[in-house]
Amino acid sequence: MQVKMKTVLHAFAAVVVFFLTDSCCHQLIRMAVSVCSSAVFLTALYTCLDILNVWITVFLYSKYVMKVSLQKIYLGKPFPAFRQCMAALAVPLAVDAAYFILTKGEFKTGCYTQDGLVSILFHEVFSSGLRTALTEGMIFRGMLFRIMQKGFGNKAGILISSFFYAAASFIFYNSFAWNESDYPETFLLAFLMGLAFTLITFETGSVWLSVVIHFLYNSLSGNSYILHIDTRQDFPAIFTYTVKSGGIFFTNIPNPSIAVFLTLVIMALIHMKKGRSGNDK
Repeated sequence: MQVKMKTVLHAFAAVVVFFLTDSCCHQLIRMAVSVCSSAVFLTALYTCLDILNVWITVFLYSKYVMKVSLQKIYLGKPFPAFRQCMAALAVPLAVDAAYFILTKGEFKTGCYTQDGLVSILFHEVFSSGLRTALTEGMIFRGMLFRIMQKGFGNKAGILISSFFYAAASFIFYNSFAWNESDYPETFLLAFLMGLAFTLITFETGSVWLSVVIHFLYNSLSGNSYILHIDTRQDFPAIFTYTVKSGGIFFTNIPNPSIAVFLTLVIMALIHMKKGRSGNDK
């Protein structure tokens, strides 16, 4: 009973870290706006502060409260090989291809100014891409997964930490989600993303391959400012694909991503099963 209570308290602390570190960085950025209004500078500052903030908090919490090393919470080696990083490109490319092939839509180019192009690329690569993948990887696939794994075992730990990630992401990002009718699909997508990333973390022994996949998905899939895929376009993006009603499949915007991450989960489970079978021989 005492172990379960500790697990719950540690899990609560991990979620608090997720919300408070980002909130703290937002407050600092609001103060920095009075000094410099450059979008690139503010994005770089926010990205660096948030990553550093989360890294220091997770490091101190794991060392002095959980009393484990970074290796134990999946933040050490191994790092992904180059071929694994190239294979990770298949995730966002598969999502984009599903829209282009299986829906009716209109493809356009936008954002014609150089400053706008630089700002969007910088934001997508460093903030929405790198910052989000790193901070969420450290908190949910590192710190929180280790907490749940130790308290409830491998299978339950994977499921519970994935659910926590989906719930926290849904609460945090729902103002940026598609629309209220898509909320169930949005939550399901977040859960499958968390499940896929946690399975990959468990199988590889570190968060870093899942971070690479998450980074590429955030930067290159249809929910980004580099390529934005939606039923309507209300902000500038480098490329847009406006989905029209009456497509063959996937007219509900989250569905292609759900299909791709469900496939990734199945592949990870098959790979894990083959690994166990090989060890039994």
